[in-house]
Amino acid sequence: MTQGVLCCGPDGGAFRYHTRGIGRAFEAIGIPFADWDGQNIELIRQLQPRIYIACSEAWRWNYPAWARHEYGTKVLIHVNPYGTVKVGSIDRGPIIDAKPRDIKWVAAQRPDGVFCYADRRTVDTYFNSWRSQHSYKIYPFSLAADHCALSGAEYRDELAFDVGWVGGIWPYKAVMMNKYLIPLRQKHRCGFYGWNDPWRMGPISDQDVKHLYRSAKICPSVSESHTVHHPIDMPQRVYNVACAGGFTIHTPTPCLERLGLSDVIPMAHNEAEWFDMIQYYLDHDEERMERAARQKEAILRNHTYLHRITDWVKDFFPEKLTELEQAQSSLLASDAPQSFGAIAERPI
Repeated sequence: MTQGVLCCGPDGGAFRYHTRGIGRAFEAIGIPFADWDGQNIELIRQLQPRIYIACSEAWRWNYPAWARHEYGTKVLIHVNPYGTVKVGSIDRGPIIDAKPRDIKWVAAQRPDGVFCYADRRTVDTYFNSWRSQHSYKIYPFSLAADHCALSGAEYRDELAFDVGWVGGIWPYKAVMMNKYLIPLRQKHRCGFYGWNDPWRMGPISDQDVKHLYRSAKICPSVSESHTVHHPIDMPQRVYNVACAGGFTIHTPTPCLERLGLSDVIPMAHNEAEWFDMIQYYLDHDEERMERAARQKEAILRNHTYLHRITDWVKDFFPEKLTELEQAQSSLLASDAPQSFGAIAERPI
């Protein structure tokens, strides 16, 4: 029996979508994955976890010491910025930096490592205190495309909007959404869906999200305010849109260049450029579709959860490394021809 990966949660937010992608990637190479409610001891006995994934903010279930000893489980905890540069509060939003109580809780768990929504080049700036103050190994773990969930995306007439978008809107998130999304509804045919119904279109099923990404002409990615100034993370949406065969553009953020995507994903530097860019790509179908194909290729080459789990497989499941490399290599070979062909045939 292959030991598995156990994950706390879900909390229903970004951490949940992140760990869903992580879980599917592990399962794709034959490593069992399960969510834990903090109480089901039988699940631990069945899975015999080699890794336990926790979150410093969301689900603070303490992994049992006996199971850690018996199965050699390594505890990995997602953490917020805690370093030289303070992200703090921008636009009167929440404090993104790690809170003292979260730091204390993480330390109490004696983790074998911590991970963060960041790339390797930003860890030293924004997360260095986890290493310098606590000596934890830090795993850079940017969000990525959940390629398993996005397979089979299809063009659907009822979702063929000029601009499509899916997400929840809360006061802090609304700062950027109000600037970059709301004005589009006055000029274009928009399909904007949200869990808290900000656009009066209601929610959309997870299954239909990929079809929206595939069918709308543009599915933009709008970051939260802090990423305009701090190259920490990008929404999972930017990866998933491209992976589903759609076309995306991005609001201002240094993250695109840091992650090597600035040559395929257009980025607006301000609001005026954003709206001009939307109109340009709505008017230039062939260029838009050609760039969508390049976006998908870039995501499948380097930015799926099969790529993100590489360090964990090397450190904790080394016997699966060859299988992981084969799975990564097969992404372009098996998926690209079908998907790129579908893009070319999409009605304009």
